[in-house]
Amino acid sequence: MAVENFKTSIDRAKNISEFAALLKDTEVEFTFFGARKVSKENFNKKKS
Repeated sequence: MAVENFKTSIDRAKNISEFAALLKDTEVEFTFFGARKVSKENFNKKKS
């Protein structure tokens, strides 16, 4: 499921630079149920 969601994000990005920006602002969080994408802000909040 995570891969499908990620592919949707790729499809939504209109060009390479948009996709690069998307990747920069996203961290993949591994959970018991699989991986999900979270924004770096939230990712860093959880770590600290």
